[in-house]
Amino acid sequence: MQRGGLRPDPDLPNFRGTVIRHDKKQSFQVDRTMVIRTEQGPGINLLSSRNNAIAPTTKEIIIDFVVGATKVQAILKVKSLEYRGKLDL
Repeated sequence: MQRGGLRPDPDLPNFRGTVIRHDKKQSFQVDRTMVIRTEQGPGINLLSSRNNAIAPTTKEIIIDFVVGATKVQAILKVKSLEYRGKLDL
């Protein structure tokens, strides 16, 4: 059983090839992407090695992925990635 009642859903899209970019030039491939359903709606968990650390001084990260034939880019402010009052990357 997974923590927090999260359940992977095989009927939702697969986000193969997802890349996270930060600090202008650094980027890394996401090891695993899980699309989940929660009480708040669908969510995406991006899992990667801790060797791919993002420094707390980073202002934003860019996530590039493809859904079907559509290229999508999400830009997130690192400050918004706090969990329980601390940065959780």
